[in-house]
Formats: sequence, structure tokens, C-alpha cells
Amino acid sequence: MSISSLVDEELVRRGTVTVTFGTGQRQTEPKTSAAFEALARYIPTEVVTLYIAAASAMGALKQALPGVNETNTYWFFVVVTPLAFLIVYAGKRLANNETALPGLAQWPWWKLVAATAAFAVWALAVPTTPYLTGVAGGAVAAFFATFVSVLLSLLAPLFER
Repeated sequence: MSISSLVDEELVRRGTVTVTFGTGQRQTEPKTSAAFEALARYIPTEVVTLYIAAASAMGALKQALPGVNETNTYWFFVVVTPLAFLIVYAGKRLANNETALPGLAQWPWWKLVAATAAFAVWALAVPTTPYLTGVAGGAVAAFFATFVSVLLSLLAPLFER
């Protein structure tokens, strides 16, 4: 799911805005998730897209920028994930005539942590991962990506109030 969709969902959950969820119709509740959507719910597609582009261009990036490697790139995008979420969140709040960010106690902590964890685990399943290599590493990464996705979806009702 995109960060934008997660933010829309958060704003609707808090009752601060009515948004469109892919159907072209305005509604106050997000559409029902299919099983696959539940697995991918917290994976931030915007960050994933940029990470895949960087991983694909790693050879050229290493030559052009000393110090760039798979490990630094992985951790850079882990850090970028919550920052990207906050930027989109602030932008949508401003568009709704609210302050950019509420007080820290009102931040969408669950979605920030869940999106970051989902990206961190999912990125380990990319073939150029710096940590899990080979066929066995890919299988372990794929298992953990699925496990964490399901776990995040199961934990969501406990933290989203």
C-alpha cells in the first residue's frame, strides 16, 4: 500500500477528513482489504520503488559516489520510510486546513513503525540485499516478509484506536 493510502486511512480513522479510496467515490471508511492487500498493507510502495531503482543502479552508484554500497543504501531507505510518511501526512493535513503535524502524542506512531518495519523486512527479500544472500537467504527473507506482514495486520487493531 502506498504511504499516501496509509495517511488517507489514518486521517479517516481520526475522523478529520473524508477521502477517496480508489473507487472514485467519497467515503468515510476504507474499502475492505483482500487477503493479499492485508499482506502488503504497510509496505510503502513509494519507498520500495526508489529502493529498487537504487539497488538496480548500484554498480553505477558505487562508481560515481564513494562510500555508497548495498548496506548504506538499505539503511538510508529504512530511515527515509518514516520521514516520507511524515511528509505526506503533513501535506495532507495542511490540505485539510490543519496544522502540518499535531503534537507528538497525536502522531500516527503505529503506521510510522509498521511501515518502517514492513520496508526493512521486505527489502531483505530483494536479491541485492546486503544481509541475506543465496537461495536459503532469499527463502528466509521471503518467509519473514510474509510473517511480519501478517503480524502487523494482526497487531493493527491493538494499536489503532
